[in-house]
Amino acid sequence: MNYFKPKFMLGLTATPDRCDGENVYKLFDYNIASDIRMEETLNYDNYFKSNRIFHWQSPNGTIQDSKEGIIFTKGTKPLHLFVRKDKKENMYFIYVGKVRPIYYDGNKPITIDFELEYELPKTIFEEMQKVKKI
Repeated sequence: MNYFKPKFMLGLTATPDRCDGENVYKLFDYNIASDIRMEETLNYDNYFKSNRIFHWQSPNGTIQDSKEGIIFTKGTKPLHLFVRKDKKENMYFIYVGKVRPIYYDGNKPITIDFELEYELPKTIFEEMQKVKKI
């Protein structure tokens, strides 16, 4: 992370409470837009529409006018996307880059399309297309 020398970091993690003594919150200077637990994300409609567009649904309780909703829909803070092929607990995440919201609709959940800053590499995009929509 130090290689990029960001002025501000915003974190999204599926494992904030770790058993290895590491502090994910500290890594991102405690700038956590939303603290979403894994069990809350299992039934959402999240997938790549193309190699530049990621379709995502917020947690069920999120509304557009909430603190989290404004960050997600207006991009008021830098947003970074991490994805994984499978929901398995030990499956690693892949950092795919910065995103910005280009479309959003609804509340509880909010449906959002994010545009990636750079195209997703073809091999990763094709691998993600094999995954059932999660």
